[in-house]
Amino acid sequence: MKSVNEPVKNEAAIIKLINIFKRNAKDVDIEAEGKDFDFVENGELLVLLLCEGKIDIYKTSDNLLYACAMAPFILGIEGSFYRYDFYRFRLHHHCIVKTLTLNQCIELISAHDLIKTVLNYQAYLNDYTASRIELLVNRTSYEMVRGLLYELERLPHETRIKTSIINYIKYRSNLSKSGIVSIISTLRKGGYIEVCRGKLISISRKLPKKY
Repeated sequence: MKSVNEPVKNEAAIIKLINIFKRNAKDVDIEAEGKDFDFVENGELLVLLLCEGKIDIYKTSDNLLYACAMAPFILGIEGSFYRYDFYRFRLHHHCIVKTLTLNQCIELISAHDLIKTVLNYQAYLNDYTASRIELLVNRTSYEMVRGLLYELERLPHETRIKTSIINYIKYRSNLSKSGIVSIISTLRKGGYIEVCRGKLISISRKLPKKY
């Protein structure tokens, strides 16, 4: 089943930027249990290059799992002290991550005439932020579950079949487990979704807009 529209990630542009930025970048050591990343080092803002793996992004106010950034990905070009106070960035132990200072990044952007590429990438990040707001703000429980089911469906098959539907939705919405289970059960009985051992196999037909 084809999912609803989503922001388009231009991986070719991201890889182009990473390949240029990493010339001035250094590796980040990550402990076996993972690591929280701080975008400020010695008073300087950093830019993070996610070459492999993923980063979980949490809202500091309620520890909501706001987003998962999958490689290739770049964070920090916007250089916002304000934004970093609202989120916590958790690196998984299998990540390959490099960093450079924001000033180094700006110099490389200028030297290699990358303004258009950077703006295209920032447009994607802005679209993604807008999509999270559309999904989670002033929405009913069902509308959040519906949107997160479509999001879960878009994950690679090998990841999706290892991911608990209930946990995926709960950590990203703070909805009660019982409420999520009730909605998933209703959709399953209605033939809208195929589930096996708590994992989403597929969305069989378009999910209704109202519960």
